[in-house]
Amino acid sequence: MCGATIAYLLEQNHSTSTWTLCTGVMGDFGMRAAPAFTQGALYSLANVACRDSEETNVRFNEIYIALRVEVDESAQRTGFFKASAFDNTFQEILTRPEIQSSRISVMEKRDMTELKFQEKKLELVFRKDD
Repeated sequence: MCGATIAYLLEQNHSTSTWTLCTGVMGDFGMRAAPAFTQGALYSLANVACRDSEETNVRFNEIYIALRVEVDESAQRTGFFKASAFDNTFQEILTRPEIQSSRISVMEKRDMTELKFQEKKLELVFRKDD
């Protein structure tokens, strides 16, 4: 499936495509089965998409979020994080072309504007014992 997705993105032939998949900590916490299972699949999809797009015009990243984000009107009532504030994360990614094939972690409010990211590299898997 991911190969077909990357093929589609490449076919769009945009000189600087940026695609972002949002995942959440529920897959690691496992507090609720359905979200945990689906997040696990999305982690794998993000890994493959990041690697498959490394040497292409497609810039693919994953945002890994540990905060509850709601539509602004709802967030005003509940006290959770506003979608308009979370939008800053996407805007920041768009302005920083060096963020590519990476996981951006949003673990607290300031992470929405001060991005913490790590490239998804495969080299660890192929490390040999000296």
